[in-house]
Amino acid sequence: MSFKQVLSQPHAVSHFQSVLARGRLAHAYVFCGPDGVGKALFARELVKTLLCSGRSDKETSPDACDQCESCKAVDSGDNPDLFWITLDYKVIKIEAIRELERLAVLKPHGARRRVFVIEDAERMNAEAANCLLKTLEEPPRGVVILLTATSLARLPRTIVSRCQVVRFQPIEPATLKKLIKKNLDVFKEGDSDGDSYKEALEWLAGASCGSMGWAARLVKEEAVTRRKKLFDRLSSLHMDDNFLVSQEVLDWCPYNKDEGLEGRRARLRIWMCLMLEFYRDVLLCKVGADELGLFNMDYRDKIAAKARQLSERTVEEIMGEINSSLDGLRRNANINLLVENMFTRIARLEANTYGAS
Repeated sequence: MSFKQVLSQPHAVSHFQSVLARGRLAHAYVFCGPDGVGKALFARELVKTLLCSGRSDKETSPDACDQCESCKAVDSGDNPDLFWITLDYKVIKIEAIRELERLAVLKPHGARRRVFVIEDAERMNAEAANCLLKTLEEPPRGVVILLTATSLARLPRTIVSRCQVVRFQPIEPATLKKLIKKNLDVFKEGDSDGDSYKEALEWLAGASCGSMGWAARLVKEEAVTRRKKLFDRLSSLHMDDNFLVSQEVLDWCPYNKDEGLEGRRARLRIWMCLMLEFYRDVLLCKVGADELGLFNMDYRDKIAAKARQLSERTVEEIMGEINSSLDGLRRNANINLLVENMFTRIARLEANTYGAS
């Protein structure tokens, strides 16, 4: 892959093509934007261009050849002039930045520069951020540092001020649909041109909120089909079946020893976010604002029926319960108890509304 094949973030592609053509590359950049919109992917393609050994004009060519040994080594993660830093159990520690600092002063192996990528840079601890600041203040010649982050506010201002910021936007729906069709198997089986596929594609593009990463996670967890089962449960939730619903959702989030509890929490977070989208749609119908667009347009009739059953205040309280449970998930609360309690409280809120009516 090369810049020519990057379908999203055309403004970033255009910017760096211009920068490379004019030879005005800065020593450090922050790629800032929501999760899953292509920041890390774009960083990899930029690295390939910066380290490519097959370009006819290495100073001004705005794209990688995608064929030379250097480009292939970037794709495989074996290029000696690339140092890629990722999270070490939720944080980036000072040891990784010290290694960056050590490598930055060495001569490149086969290219004119060394490139360092720090993914999720806002997760650096204070020691790591202070260590990186030293390198940013006095960058060695031929060093380029790329940081990805979801929020500039979570990065120290001293670091942001020494980098050029490139903002990444949610992917346009039409582009997102192309990416989903090209890269994801929406159904494990079935007709990719049928109405069910088109309906699923529409839902994925909307529910993903412009994030290809989120779309990939939804497909991996079979959310296209499972969310309807979940919504059927929510449409007729009663106190006597809340534990059954809890167990069903927990069964969709099995423990995997390779991913640990954090992987199970990540799966559960998907279903809780889809529940928020469901009740958000209910609230829009309740206040007569559904023309703004529902996430689950294919489920509109049952959502509208739910809106007629519940008061506006109840829907808001239910969404508050789900958000509180998401906070508990981030604080490492017991997963089984958290899910059971969440559905119990939602069922109780709904029962109180039915009783009042």
